[in-house]
Amino acid sequence: MPDIRFRLRNKVREVRTERGLSISELAAESGIDRHVVGVIDRDAGHEPSYRTSLRLAEVLGEPVESLFWSERIDGDGNEVRETEAVS
Repeated sequence: MPDIRFRLRNKVREVRTERGLSISELAAESGIDRHVVGVIDRDAGHEPSYRTSLRLAEVLGEPVESLFWSERIDGDGNEVRETEAVS
């Protein structure tokens, strides 16, 4: 049986740039440390708390579930497609 795990993904950078906000502006408006916003923005594997996710979603004017989602990965960190996960 394959070792299936989950990784949290996001599209904060995409929405932030569409809104014309810098990382510093998003951090200031959300009250979240600029470094933390930068790590989330890079989608670098940081899993923000639900409260942080909600604050970013509120400032960006998006539902939290459209900004963040989980992705299945195997033990090596590779994405697992639904058909692979079922077999």
